[in-house]
Amino acid sequence: MVVIPAMRAFFSHATSSRTPLIISRSYSSARKAGGARPRRAWLYVPASSPKMMGKAQRLGADTVCLDLEDGVAVSAKELARNQVIPVLRSACDGAFGRSEVAARINPLDSLFGKQDIESLLRGEAPPDAVVLPKVERAEDVWFAHERLSQFDKPPDIIVLVESPAALLSLDEICTASPLLTALIFGGDDYAASVGATRTPSNMELSFARNMMLLHAARYGLQAIDIVNIRYKTAGGMFDLQKEAHDACNLGFCGKQLIHPTQVPYAHAAFAPSQDAVCRAQAIISHSGLHENRGVGAFELNGEMIDAPTVKQAEKLLARARACDVI
Repeated sequence: MVVIPAMRAFFSHATSSRTPLIISRSYSSARKAGGARPRRAWLYVPASSPKMMGKAQRLGADTVCLDLEDGVAVSAKELARNQVIPVLRSACDGAFGRSEVAARINPLDSLFGKQDIESLLRGEAPPDAVVLPKVERAEDVWFAHERLSQFDKPPDIIVLVESPAALLSLDEICTASPLLTALIFGGDDYAASVGATRTPSNMELSFARNMMLLHAARYGLQAIDIVNIRYKTAGGMFDLQKEAHDACNLGFCGKQLIHPTQVPYAHAAFAPSQDAVCRAQAIISHSGLHENRGVGAFELNGEMIDAPTVKQAEKLLARARACDVI
């Protein structure tokens, strides 16, 4: 999904036989209502580069994802795995500041995936989240849940959706573990799997992208959008801004990034604006006044406000609080 040349330019400058754990709707809804941490900027950092991991500590991205998969050459997999452990220990001591620190392992059906998980367990300093790539069946999530539950505070599990098989298995995947908190859409891998041609419009991804978003909403999970690889092209940041704003309007909570210059754009795009916050606060305030008078729908500044609009305002304010906008 994340190409190695782009990652080099980054800063330069298994199957389990256990019975599946079925997560109930009430559980997932409660988890979401409890206030998920913001994941507006999901920044991949190759774990094979100590320099890049060191610089990522100072970026303040919502999430720094230490990458053992696509950003690391096969010849450097063991080196990257060994280098992640002390970085995770430093993260436990606050080296990454406010950033969540995740780790993307290799696919569990590959030579390296299970070794990655075992290495994390031996390191005794878990990441905040473990990302499972190329997931196509619930068994991978069951396996990760079983192993990661050995930690006193198990990390979140996050699943990358990258193929038609994954899309068609999302009901089972989304209910496989209470540790699952988010889905990420891997647009480039998905396009390759169906033979689609990638275009700046992302039209070729529209159905699959929205199908994953629908399942995330159904099960109370966060949805993280595609990578924009055009970070050095003319108009690249404008493309990223537009793509991020469009994704936010669809319902995604954040975006995968491959370069630190993309971080502030994602943070801005997925955080509610001050105008939106003021409008939402006004809606909530007037809603309470009209509720006390026994009035349902009401007019505010030329708009008809009813229960769905009030619910949207409540969600926007919750997101604003999570992003420290209010």
